[in-house]
Amino acid sequence: MGRGDFRFAPPECLFAQAGADRKGCKRADLYGLGSLLFELVTGQGITSLALGFGPALVRQALNHALAGRGIDLSSLRGKYADAYLLFEQEVPKGIRAPATALIKQLCDPVPDERIPKSRFGYRPVAENDLEWLYSARRYSH
Repeated sequence: MGRGDFRFAPPECLFAQAGADRKGCKRADLYGLGSLLFELVTGQGITSLALGFGPALVRQALNHALAGRGIDLSSLRGKYADAYLLFEQEVPKGIRAPATALIKQLCDPVPDERIPKSRFGYRPVAENDLEWLYSARRYSH
């Protein structure tokens, strides 16, 4: 299940749908990086802001895990809209568009969507290569 605070946890970890392999851990780490950047700008955890936090969320996640059924993580995207808007309002205008695009990608509820894409789909990115994080030409998500 991982460690940490539920306010910052990737949705796939909350709903026990995280892969424990290298690929799953990398995607969770990308969310963690986005969550950290989000908190630095807003002072709040993106997961708790988007999904709420409390007994109801924990109970829902536990029920899904115990029943052995996952949820469609893409169905959570709408819940992140207000969090992204808050972030966008707090970021300086000069970097607003690329910073918001980066947060939307890093904190996408669907783990595979956190990996950078080109116009033609996934572009090859080395497992340990984070160059795309600071590449200004990449932000079109």
